[in-house]
Amino acid sequence: MPRERFDQARRSSPAFDAEIVEHGARWSEHLVALVLEAWFSPADTRVLRRLADVASRTATAAEAGAGAGGPASDRTVTVRITQDELAMLSGCSRPTVNRALAGAARAGLLTSARGSITISRLHQLRAHADMA
Repeated sequence: MPRERFDQARRSSPAFDAEIVEHGARWSEHLVALVLEAWFSPADTRVLRRLADVASRTATAAEAGAGAGGPASDRTVTVRITQDELAMLSGCSRPTVNRALAGAARAGLLTSARGSITISRLHQLRAHADMA
């Protein structure tokens, strides 16, 4: 949308303007949280949190399409993601991702295969990430 049209829409609709401001504030909070996490959270924690985030979105999308029963956190979720992609999302190296996934696999939280990771219980993975 051209800038002039965008500014006109904001002036003519207070509800639109309020929604744009609210969205910008939420996005800023999200970015600050990611920066703080990158500075102060261990790499293993970041890896498992990003995996849990992607898995939550995957589970939500699958539920919308299939109408599944029970919360997503209690079901098995398979995420199609490579270790390189997870490393990029986490801001760390592939060997670090491999180490974090191996630890979670030893704890019985997930299994990984080429190009995918299967999480048995999402809420347990999140709890494990916060202890990593």
